[in-house]
Amino acid sequence: MVYKNKVVQAIAYGAGAADGDWINTKYCKKLWILVGMYQANAAIPTITIEKGTGDGVGATAITSSIRIWSNLSTATSDTFVARTPAVSYALDAGTANKAVVFEIDPEGLGETYSWVRVRVSASNAANICHAYYQLDGMRYAQEIPPSTI
Repeated sequence: MVYKNKVVQAIAYGAGAADGDWINTKYCKKLWILVGMYQANAAIPTITIEKGTGDGVGATAITSSIRIWSNLSTATSDTFVARTPAVSYALDAGTANKAVVFEIDPEGLGETYSWVRVRVSASNAANICHAYYQLDGMRYAQEIPPSTI
């Protein structure tokens, strides 16, 4: 499984604003970004995606809308709702366990961009987030895929 769909931790569990690690998408056909949030305070965090030409080099916000799904109460449902494609996503003020999924086509980043990172804005210290990248369809399938960070 990992030789086709590599999973990399983007953000370790933490409170407040968080910047995910940069990841190189040149080895995959699709990148999924999965963000979990324990929102214990009504302050609304916003999740954004940045692209770059290297590990933090040429960082800029993505400009093309991407597909987004969210589940605003994972404790009561496992259903994700498709949201309007956008370049960012703001959670609602409800206090609950939440999950958001972003779909990124590496070819849609632009000719010179292959690096991506997820960012969660500061909201409140009671709001705990974490995130993972899933690289789907590794271009060079092998038992131990190449490093992407």
